[in-house]
Amino acid sequence: MKKLYCVLISVSILLGSCAKDTHYLDAGADTGGNAGGGTSTAALEGTKWKMTSLIFGQEINGQKNEQDFFPLADDCSKDDLMIFNKDNIFIYDAGATKCESSEPQQENGRWTLSGDKKKLTLTSESINNTTDPIIYDIVVTSTKLTLTYKEKVTVTTGGQDVVTTIYTIFSFATHN
Repeated sequence: MKKLYCVLISVSILLGSCAKDTHYLDAGADTGGNAGGGTSTAALEGTKWKMTSLIFGQEINGQKNEQDFFPLADDCSKDDLMIFNKDNIFIYDAGATKCESSEPQQENGRWTLSGDKKKLTLTSESINNTTDPIIYDIVVTSTKLTLTYKEKVTVTTGGQDVVTTIYTIFSFATHN
């Protein structure tokens, strides 16, 4: 799965990042008491997540085209975990079944939430294949974590500007 993550994250990095309209946890659901909405640090600390979908999409003139690539992944990739520790270290764990024997069982990086708690920054050269941080829109509930990475690209075709939004949506379920 690391190879799939690396390829998909590399594509996302090439595309950049921009804002997204989304619904965040309301203050009542925020375990960290964040009255402004968004995700509290406490909602992530000490949690484990297993990927359930990996959607790549594009939107042109209001028309969306999406594909979930997770069903196409090798079975050995589907048991991989993302673990968010209290010390702002996240761990990518290859799960019970590694795809390659030479693959490390675990790799780590740093995670931080933005001041408004609506953006998650992940930094890891070994996982992201870059020293640049990757910033995602984040939505967290007690059972689901969704990370979204978006970029708007304008291409001039036949004298007209065509705006395309390219995005990646990573969805995870809690794992015990």
